[in-house]
Amino acid sequence: TVLDERYQLEKRLGQGGMGIVFKARHVFLKTHHAVKVILPDLVGTDPTLTTRFRQEAMAAAAIRHPNTISVTDYGIISGTTPFLVMEFVEGRSLHDLLTTEKRIAPARAVELMLAVCAGVSAAHRLGIVHRDLKPLNILIKPELPPHEGVKVLDFGLAKIKSGELLGSFVAVQTQGMMGSPFYMAP
Repeated sequence: TVLDERYQLEKRLGQGGMGIVFKARHVFLKTHHAVKVILPDLVGTDPTLTTRFRQEAMAAAAIRHPNTISVTDYGIISGTTPFLVMEFVEGRSLHDLLTTEKRIAPARAVELMLAVCAGVSAAHRLGIVHRDLKPLNILIKPELPPHEGVKVLDFGLAKIKSGELLGSFVAVQTQGMMGSPFYMAP
């Protein structure tokens, strides 16, 4: 499948609460990307989902920090199905690392968390709160030191506190609980 006449979808990487993520290759530039497409069964059932998805793209693209995933493009397929294009990072999630290793040495854990905190801090400086920070949303490139190889992903539930960041964009009003219960503050 070729998305938006530019992105050849090669492999399904995973699925989250809002979308499916694919590894894709740009048809002309021959570069690899991760493409997140909103879940087809959600399109049309909740008018705020498209706005939230656009908010994720805008928030993630605004951060521009080595420890956050870079968003490079956003669009809507057939006028109804939004997608966003991100840098493709070969690695594994902190969740997978913890599942395999069970425990991480304290010095390594501190290195990983310093990188995560650097990415989250960059978002906070822009008035963006992640709201779903968990091991599945932290990607690690094992061949690089943590300050270079740790990426915070998935700003899908991000709350934008600063109206200045996005100009006239109005943040989505959310009612009820948002996030992953096991990783939420009490």
